[in-house]
Amino acid sequence: MNKKVVVLLSIVACVIVLLSFRCGATHADAASNSLETLFAPIGEVNQSAALQKDIANRVRRALTEAHYSPIALNDEFSIKVFEKFIEQCDYGKAYFTQEDIEEFSKFKTQLDDQFKNDEISFYELVYKRFQQRLVESIRYYEIAIAMPQTFTAKGDIQLDGKKLDWCKNESAMQKRWNDAVKYRVLAKFVEIEEAQNTKKDTVKDWKIMSPQVMEDSARRVVKKNMDMNFKRIKKNGSDEYFSSYMNAICAVFDPHTDYFAPAKKSDFDVQMSGTFFGIGAVLKDVDGVCVIQEIKTGTPCWKQGSLKADDKVIKVGQGADEPVEIGGWEINDVIKVIRGKKGTEVRLYVKHANGKEEVIPIVRDEIHMDEVFAKSAIIKEGDKKIGYIYLPEFYADFNNSNGKRCAKDVKAEVLKLKEEGIDGLVLDLRYNGGGSLTDVVDMAGLFVGDGPIVQVKSKGAAGEPMPASGAKIIYDGPMAVMINNYSASASEIMAAALQDYKRAIVVGTTTYGKGTVQRQIDLAQVSKSSEGEMGSIKLTLQKFYRVNGGSTQLKGVTPDITLPELLMYTDKGERSEPSALPYDEIQSPDYKKTNSLNVPALVAASKKRIGGSEYYIVVEQRAKQIKEQQDDNISSLNIVEYKKQLEKIKEFNKKLEDLDKEKVLMDIYNPRVDMDYVIASENNKKRNEDWLKALKKDANLKETVNIVKDIMNTK
Repeated sequence: MNKKVVVLLSIVACVIVLLSFRCGATHADAASNSLETLFAPIGEVNQSAALQKDIANRVRRALTEAHYSPIALNDEFSIKVFEKFIEQCDYGKAYFTQEDIEEFSKFKTQLDDQFKNDEISFYELVYKRFQQRLVESIRYYEIAIAMPQTFTAKGDIQLDGKKLDWCKNESAMQKRWNDAVKYRVLAKFVEIEEAQNTKKDTVKDWKIMSPQVMEDSARRVVKKNMDMNFKRIKKNGSDEYFSSYMNAICAVFDPHTDYFAPAKKSDFDVQMSGTFFGIGAVLKDVDGVCVIQEIKTGTPCWKQGSLKADDKVIKVGQGADEPVEIGGWEINDVIKVIRGKKGTEVRLYVKHANGKEEVIPIVRDEIHMDEVFAKSAIIKEGDKKIGYIYLPEFYADFNNSNGKRCAKDVKAEVLKLKEEGIDGLVLDLRYNGGGSLTDVVDMAGLFVGDGPIVQVKSKGAAGEPMPASGAKIIYDGPMAVMINNYSASASEIMAAALQDYKRAIVVGTTTYGKGTVQRQIDLAQVSKSSEGEMGSIKLTLQKFYRVNGGSTQLKGVTPDITLPELLMYTDKGERSEPSALPYDEIQSPDYKKTNSLNVPALVAASKKRIGGSEYYIVVEQRAKQIKEQQDDNISSLNIVEYKKQLEKIKEFNKKLEDLDKEKVLMDIYNPRVDMDYVIASENNKKRNEDWLKALKKDANLKETVNIVKDIMNTK
């Protein structure tokens, strides 16, 4: 199964309603378990109040003057901002009390006025109160985690914070923490118990731990993880919380308008370009120690030669400057000090696996994150060859005219596959969240020529078609596009264009439904900065429409052929966002359909195969079960009942695993021209083997290949 699916399948078992402030870093760093560390001073104040007011002023001006569909700053707006910010601060209702909420509610209809007047007193009150409640919550947690747990009593826990009430007193808050800690310890206890039973059956003379020892071990693991989470939250300074407040305001305008603090803006640029300046090492956190997980082939640290996998990084220095200790740092923070300008030197003070310590100087250079780039394979079906192109995102290096662009890369992959003599083509846009609009237009032109690909509409203007000017078709054979619920934005434009032109059959599940265009605007450009860095705002400025006149907004792209997936019934996508812009239609430009696909015949043939597939029957049953879990989200705190809940999940997963083992593996291999890169290193070979292995047993890819073969047979 796709690893993203595996993660999502664990949501019900893993969602914890505590430690839920959702801003700042996303990776918990290792923390000391001492009370001295836990009760150290909370978050630094990095931005002055004057700077924060200046930022609020610029955000307001950008939203009210430039947003595609600005909303009135009134009491309705104020209430929505209030609810959003409180939810972001304390989704699990584990910090604020009912009394706090009543005090905050005095501002419930005043936030529009504060926003108009660059006032931030509501934010300041909530921020200071959260710091106070955080310290109190640590004490509740310390009491809860110190108590040995038993799991025989009846009881349950609600894991959806929206369904909880605010605690009215200390006793209610202590019970909330007791239940939450008990739930986490129970989950870890069962995990340890299952591991023990597995070893008992496979390891000779293995001695099972007593229940008391397993409970103590589970509690220690939970304590360590929660200590790390507390440390992460405490580390957030006022600017992190202020960014969250600005984003609560932005989210009321639409789900895709965001405020980026300066550091977050640079992360966004790296994500879009797939390029940054660094050394080329993959880092991981092991009990608070930064460890080298992998060395990327061809990168600066690979060329330097001294740094190895499993080396521990103790300190980092900038050239000859005094190095800094990084023990206990978050990995994201370590990455920030290792990255830097091209041509500059960073020194890693490392301890090798053999115990030897060494200072390793490495000169930074351009690094490409090749996992996000397009790549291809060939699927052999009898005497037919089906080309397969995987595109995880529509990447583009906007800061470098010669940088990586997905349209150019996909063109190169198509030409590679044509050299191999393919008879059909599959373009996989599953889990592709979008990206560069320009590249969508250029890429679609490779398959439909120079007609209009998408229409873009700005505020108060008519829709403007964007044609693939001068494009020449490089592939005109049978083609399918794979989509799913997580295909969004640019992916939807691409799938919609090929569907409207009847150029390709679209298969999968209905897409996300994001039909809006954002631009990132540096807030310092709004007016001269008074002090400090301002960050930027990603602002919705346009909507896009299909060439048939309909929008992908809210509705997404409906596939010609639906293929069951495990998350097909879960609530997600633009349709679940209360502030999403509405669906509408505009006039369609002239365009000429390039193909005459017999869609009804293709649908009928696929339905027949799917209907007779035991695998797909089980997938649909499990998808409905996942939906039920999402709607219920209550877990038992009784070990017998908890195991019963797990057993239902395991039963379906076991069926899927057994059916997965029985699948006939597809014959998939790399284009010949790619083999030099594949065999250049053991790391490249291993990653390629893992990729091909997953594709060989991909049921939806197999059915898509069958559909492409059907297209060949109906021509």
